[in-house]
Amino acid sequence: MDLLNENGNKFANYYYCNLQSGEYQEYLYHFMEQFDCNPSIYHVEDSWDNYFYMGQAIDSEYEYWLENNR
Repeated sequence: MDLLNENGNKFANYYYCNLQSGEYQEYLYHFMEQFDCNPSIYHVEDSWDNYFYMGQAIDSEYEYWLENNR
């Protein structure tokens, strides 16, 4: 992917989806822990509060990933 640098690509592969296996990774688990996903993840309210919460969660996860993958 040309939109991210090397670290960005590695983090995206780790956090969002493993491209080799096609398995979902940490993001989906964090999302499902935070929000009521009944009947599906597509029924979570599209709100600024939810957006900012997930942004903070992703930032924290990225910092953790950087510290453990240098």
